Amino acid sequence: MKQISVALMMLAFSPSQLLAQNTAVLWSAFDQGFAVPMSGRTAVRSATGQSFVGLMQHTMSIVESGFLADTLLRGTSSPPLPIITFRQTYGGNAVDVGSSLQQTSDRGFIIAGLSYSFSGLGAYLVKTAENGTLEWQRSFHRGTLPAGFQAVTSTTDGGYAAAGWTEYVPSTGIIASYLIKTNASGDTLWTRVYPFTVHGLASALQQTTDGGFIMTGEVNSQLYVMKTNTNGDTTWVRIFPGNGHGTSVQQTSDGGFIVLGWGQDSFIRYLKFVKLDSTGTTQWLKTFGETNNFSYSGAVRQTIDGGYIISGDYAAGVGGGSQAYMIKTNAVGDTTWTRKYFPPGYHHGASVSQTFDGGYIVAGVAGPNVNVQDAFLMKTNENGDSVWAKTFGGGGQDRALSVVQTSDGGYAFSGETNSSGAGLADVWLVKGDASGFVTNVRDDQRAGIPTGFELMQNYPNPFNPSTTIAYSLKNAVHVRLTIFNLLGQEVTTLVNEVQSLGYYKKVFDAGSVATGVYFYQLKAGDFVEVKKMLLLK
Repeated sequence: MKQISVALMMLAFSPSQLLAQNTAVLWSAFDQGFAVPMSGRTAVRSATGQSFVGLMQHTMSIVESGFLADTLLRGTSSPPLPIITFRQTYGGNAVDVGSSLQQTSDRGFIIAGLSYSFSGLGAYLVKTAENGTLEWQRSFHRGTLPAGFQAVTSTTDGGYAAAGWTEYVPSTGIIASYLIKTNASGDTLWTRVYPFTVHGLASALQQTTDGGFIMTGEVNSQLYVMKTNTNGDTTWVRIFPGNGHGTSVQQTSDGGFIVLGWGQDSFIRYLKFVKLDSTGTTQWLKTFGETNNFSYSGAVRQTIDGGYIISGDYAAGVGGGSQAYMIKTNAVGDTTWTRKYFPPGYHHGASVSQTFDGGYIVAGVAGPNVNVQDAFLMKTNENGDSVWAKTFGGGGQDRALSVVQTSDGGYAFSGETNSSGAGLADVWLVKGDASGFVTNVRDDQRAGIPTGFELMQNYPNPFNPSTTIAYSLKNAVHVRLTIFNLLGQEVTTLVNEVQSLGYYKKVFDAGSVATGVYFYQLKAGDFVEVKKMLLLK
């Protein structure tokens, strides 16, 4: 893909038009990982004479037909592009999760997560077109060892980088941070495993203006931040003492970094908010929380005013139920305002971005308890007041984990669903319009027709008190799905009827039975299969 000079694009706008009409649009694009070459930075400095150039420092590259080119060249007087909406699932017949989402320069999407559906547990990348159609998918293992992605970023060469974890010592469950660089087609260019992060993982990733990468996560139950060069080799590492975990990182307008995570003292969990300079030296560290209460971190983003917006959740003591939570701070991390959303239950603000109008879009999980969850998408104004909120899901557990505002002014989130799709849980991509509405539903297009009988491993496992069992039937047949205890005694029968070909899911509620090992058996005509599951109360 060839580079476009931002300086040329800016000729169509006066400095005042550029700042007034496109600052928020540019900022949203930067937030996703797009970038402006030095020629563009110079043009803005010349046109404005001040620090708008700083906003460009979290960026990567702008490419032909990309987000910035499309938005700037159309201008505000041009008719808006039509907003495409859809719901789509990806993966196989087992558990697949989409943890991180970015819109790509061709207006499609890249999703990173994990999958159990392709040769065991592996890290998973999905690339889609603008309308959600699957373009390619890749599963990654370190040899035969399991792995998973937590974050993805577009890179200046048109490819992608994804970070997460991989098993470090075979057959032990000991994991370490994992970074993969791919080309535009998802083919691996190089991989890195970081031994110092044994007993740890990477949760967030961004390419930096020097072409390297910044990551945060956990090592030995401590929050860490790592800077690498363009080849993924470590430049510096910072580990913060005390129990903690980093969930979000972003390069800031001064070339430094802002990091969000959580820390824990005894049974109290709180947000940990750290500003680093470009060398990783701590400039300030803030904590947010209330005595005897609990907070989990979601994401942090620098805002147009030089401050920060934080998402997460807040729980009033043990058993008090959690609420989605947002905090707005100034440039030195002091609180400007806080907002709590939804009544106490099981709510978490997993991801947040500033929107074109200066407000915010938040996505996460909303439900009365841990076993009943829907994804939520909420738009707020610049003061954090809710403008609208939408929930998405069905009878299962459905989560939004990453959100972006898209180039057409709509919104998209990725996550997981076990209410739709073919598998036990599927990567989920939902694209809404500017008000969060989805009018063109495309669920289950990839499911197709089962080619055989199959019984999948229950999820979650171990579980308490409920778990989902999925299976597929290649033709109509009498089906019996039965639960047995360790003595071979029948506990309950979940299904006993004739069913048509297709994919099925049943929830086993073990609220009335004791902790222990149980078996579930599928009989479908002559097909019989048994699997084991573990109930831990």
